[in-house]
Amino acid sequence: MMTKVFSKKLFGVKNEKIMRMLVISIVLFGGLYLSGLHITVAPFVINLMTTAITVGEMWHALSSDDNATNLKQVFMLPLEDKKFVFSYTACLGGYVLINRTLPLLAAIFALTGVDVRMIAVAALCVVNATLLATGIFVWKKLRVLAVLWLAGIVVGFWSLNATVWIWAVLGVSIVLGIVFLMKTDAYAFYREESDKKTVIKGRKHHSVWLYFFRYFVSHKNYVMNSFIMWIVAVILPFSFKQLAEEGSNMISFALPIGFAILSLNTPICILLSCDPELEKAVRFLPGQKSAFFVPYGFFIFACNMIAYVIYLASIQLQLGGVNAMLIVMAVLFALVSAVMSVLLECFFPIRGWKIENELWNHPRKYIVPGAMLLIASLVGMVM
Repeated sequence: MMTKVFSKKLFGVKNEKIMRMLVISIVLFGGLYLSGLHITVAPFVINLMTTAITVGEMWHALSSDDNATNLKQVFMLPLEDKKFVFSYTACLGGYVLINRTLPLLAAIFALTGVDVRMIAVAALCVVNATLLATGIFVWKKLRVLAVLWLAGIVVGFWSLNATVWIWAVLGVSIVLGIVFLMKTDAYAFYREESDKKTVIKGRKHHSVWLYFFRYFVSHKNYVMNSFIMWIVAVILPFSFKQLAEEGSNMISFALPIGFAILSLNTPICILLSCDPELEKAVRFLPGQKSAFFVPYGFFIFACNMIAYVIYLASIQLQLGGVNAMLIVMAVLFALVSAVMSVLLECFFPIRGWKIENELWNHPRKYIVPGAMLLIASLVGMVM
């Protein structure tokens, strides 16, 4: 019964979302496989990517605000700890697998070739990552131990060459994870509202910018996503360094692409979509374009520019040659990306989502980066 409740919320009344994502994964696999492209990816990288994306998305699903609200209603009913824990974990794990991990694995195995042993290892990685992510979330007193446990698994991926040994390590980890979850209290999944909300002292004069700042800081997932984008901004020039050393003309083509990649900062581009109440309030505001959307555009522009400045600094330190043209390009890319993101939120907000993961992974998130990538390609060709 509990499983049906969660599955209907996550996958639809008739599980229609499962079929849709399965079709997408099959089409993705078939398209890449028939393209004839083939690359070699180390087993360590496959296992690490599978584990990382599953843990990250599982944590995001467990910690989303809408899930906390739904659980509050579920906990008003009598329930058994074990049934709830495993039903809830299995449904969220299945959701993450179908919507995020499966498309990734479809792309990987289409490009690297189908290997039954690696598919089996990847499946074990998904199960293990789901259990560990759940454990890290609910075992508050043992959270450090759970994180070290996960780190030990990653070290095992690196040091163990034989697939059989990796199977053994993952198998033991899964068994231990199940044993610990059997002893977990169902109420450990619920976060008190006081943990998420803080009392904010009022001010005489309103400030949309102050609201943006408070909203952004109060959501740790948003801050972490921006921090990851800053790390990407530092790392990206490393991949261009080889092109520069070889004296390739592709370096001038590659640099603008970095701006397009760094425009993929999902949280700041869905501020209205993730808060339907805020959207309703904004729609009723007189002069909403100047009162909200203009400051919102400048806020996105500022966030983009932070990442772009880090990217330019990394280019200068590793490759050199940052000139006025690149700086102007960074400003223009940040401005165009901000304008496009605001227009999408203004005229095409995302509605009807069930949990926050579905909102974050909505296909609309790729419209702006895709358009920026096309612009970057055109700019790179004329540079």
